[in-house]
Amino acid sequence: LEAGADILETNSFGGTPLVLGEYGLADKAQEINRAASELAREVAAEYSNKSRLRFVAGSIGPTTKAISVTGGVTWDELAEHYRTQALGLIQGNADFLLIETSQDTLNVKAALEGIDRASSELNITIPVAVQCTIETMGTILGGQDIESFYASIAHRDLLWIGMNCATGPNFMRDH
Repeated sequence: LEAGADILETNSFGGTPLVLGEYGLADKAQEINRAASELAREVAAEYSNKSRLRFVAGSIGPTTKAISVTGGVTWDELAEHYRTQALGLIQGNADFLLIETSQDTLNVKAALEGIDRASSELNITIPVAVQCTIETMGTILGGQDIESFYASIAHRDLLWIGMNCATGPNFMRDH
């Protein structure tokens, strides 16, 4: 924020019960995500003023299992894991949720479903952005190229659909 960033991400990339369960913390997922949002909100508030607001992005990572790529998780299970994470991030006052470093379109859609469930449960609408990661072969790990990935989720009202990570900015420009 001191360097000029307007968006601060929560430290919740691996915050689903699925991932936290690997550390014996699955039952603390909602609490951990709420705390991540609250901490980021505190810092963003310190740097915000009337002429320049700072925003909190609730980070939602891809998990350690992918429906299409690795298996080991069902749609319903994954949507529920994402619902729990989204509940905490929303309760901690994230301005929007960022599904990031996505490698499997089915996981992204399960995350969107989980966010929809959390939003419905809390009776709130929260903006969402999605970023995938493109590998050197020009596709996400699930095999889709960027056009197919975009077409799969473009029907949603998203803040943005973008790319992050994996190959670096020079290679991502091609896509």
